[in-house]
Amino acid sequence: MEEYQGIVVGGQENEPEARFSARLSEFWTGILRKHPEQFEGIYAEASEFGSQGQKPTRQYAVDPAVVAFLSEQLADAGINLMPVDPDDTYSRYEAVAPDWWQIEH
Repeated sequence: MEEYQGIVVGGQENEPEARFSARLSEFWTGILRKHPEQFEGIYAEASEFGSQGQKPTRQYAVDPAVVAFLSEQLADAGINLMPVDPDDTYSRYEAVAPDWWQIEH
């Protein structure tokens, strides 16, 4: 069974959720346009934002093969990738609505 790596990305301290959401939309649009093969590795997005301290967060289920690529791209975009827990994995049967939205490719 295929397993997806759970990753958590975070915004800036005290960043409003709406602003972080807009930055994520811009980031993912850029990845889709410039790196469509790597974008295929993004399986699902959590349906709700989270938080760590005063930072908004969003969780994704991704192909483990794109984690290093995403780490670089996120850093370049000023979006924090929280430490990745190798045990935080999901099957396509676990990353389902209403908690997750599957990314259309």
